[in-house]
Formats: sequence, C-alpha cells, structure tokens
Amino acid sequence: KDADGIIITGSSKEVYDNELWIKNLKKTILKLSGQNIPILGVCFGHQLLAEIYGGKVTKNPKGREIGTCTISLAKDAKNDELFSGLSKNLLVQESHISSVVRLPKEAMLLAKNKFGNQAFRIANKCIWGVQFHPEVTPKILKKVIHFRKNLLENEGIDSTEVYKKVKNTPSVV
Repeated sequence: KDADGIIITGSSKEVYDNELWIKNLKKTILKLSGQNIPILGVCFGHQLLAEIYGGKVTKNPKGREIGTCTISLAKDAKNDELFSGLSKNLLVQESHISSVVRLPKEAMLLAKNKFGNQAFRIANKCIWGVQFHPEVTPKILKKVIHFRKNLLENEGIDSTEVYKKVKNTPSVV
C-alpha cells in the first residue's frame, strides 16, 4: 500500500471515449479498489467509478450542467463519512455534459438534483463518486464559463446569466 487515498479528477475526455489511457485507468482503479485504499472520483472520476462497477454513463439527456447548483442529499448521506453533518440541500460547483444515468447495483445514492445522480458510494467499500467539483472556487468556475462562452451559447445556455449566479459553496470546499 503506497497511497493513503486516490482522487480521480475531471477530464476534457468522456469515460465512454474509446481511448487506451481510459481503459488502462479503469483496470488500474479496479485493481487498487481491492486494496482498501479510499478512492474519490470527481466529475469524470465519478463517472469512471460508476462505469467500473457496472453503472451506465452517457451524455446527459437533460443537457449540460454548469454553474453554482443545488443538490439534495439522500437519506443514506446522513450516515456517510463524507456527507454526515451537512445540510440536506447544498450549493456546489458544476461543469459537465455527461452523467451517471444508471448507478451500479452495489452503489448507495448519496445526492441528486434535477440533472440526476450527484454522489454515490460503493457499498462496503471506501469508494465515493461526486459529480460536482468540491475543489472549484467561484473564481475558477467563472473562468471556465468565460472560456466556454461560445460553446455554452451554441447549446442555448445564457453564459452571462450563469456567470452572474456563481456563488461561494462553503459547505463543500
């Protein structure tokens, strides 16, 4: 055991992209998950963990989710190490177009919103996935929105409105 924990972050690629490095990462994470090392998947990492354990990831049928958004904790979250003690509704930073549309059978839903699954834990393992970005500050998210302005506008998203509504997310940072 050479690591105290593993964090799988976001990516400009999608977990269903047919790329060798993604296939290799899946194999590596599956091997490491048997060593009882805590693993946290963020955005792409969340989706990757869901797929590794039998869930399904697709382009979100509800479209892109970006900005400061509200998620609601599920009942299992109150007893979870990462979510216990937090409010039922949390503000989080989001930026993704794909999502987990079907959780793995052994996953416990921990949070959701109108765009779908926002957090889960693989039962009896120290493996969590969060769709949102706890590491992203309002300043960073505003840069992302500015950088993706044309893309967002082409998707019918008012980037100026999203930009103006970015807030601090003190519960998750």
